[in-house]
Amino acid sequence: MNRTARYPDARLLLFARSPVRGRVKRRLAAEMGEQAAFDIHCAMTAYLAGMAGGAALMPACLYAWPDVDSPWLQNLAARHALQLRAQQGSDLGERMGNALAAELRHADFAILIGSDCPGIDPAYIEAAAARLQAGVPWVFGPAIDGGYGLVGTCRADPAPFRNIDWGTAEVMAQTRDRCRAAGLAWEELDALYDIDTREDWLRLQRDRPELCGNLIR
Repeated sequence: MNRTARYPDARLLLFARSPVRGRVKRRLAAEMGEQAAFDIHCAMTAYLAGMAGGAALMPACLYAWPDVDSPWLQNLAARHALQLRAQQGSDLGERMGNALAAELRHADFAILIGSDCPGIDPAYIEAAAARLQAGVPWVFGPAIDGGYGLVGTCRADPAPFRNIDWGTAEVMAQTRDRCRAAGLAWEELDALYDIDTREDWLRLQRDRPELCGNLIR
């Protein structure tokens, strides 16, 4: 355990797909081509892995899907001192719930982030951590497109992940409904945008050209 971290008894989980051309960022690929979508996927995953490993906030893990056999992911995890683990479950909700529950066996709280939201930085993660440490049971980082790019919790409860139409604009709204139905309290961070379309990528180039210069043109 990394006791030099600010929250040594918490865990940060980065969810990422194995990089296979034609199987990642399919909406983006439809607009920009499979190679560009593949390159952006790899660049975003690498950027957020570096952020997670270098933030010194809490011990971090890289959870891969559909497997952990990718040499690229293995090298990425080793380079940033991330534990590499396999996602387990039949859909995204089950996989997230399982991963959070596994980490909470050894942690006070856990924060899970996706690999395609460039606005997630150490300050954003720390904002979630501060709320969880203060006793807020659930924290979400909504995405502008209706999903979310961060979920943090101190409880292993699958309720927020059940019967969600993943990949649609209804994800966050349905998640709020599930939390209300289960009597779960939550707070939300500022909404961010993720990189799913060509317009998202162009927006990132406008907003953060210095970051895009370190990714791809």
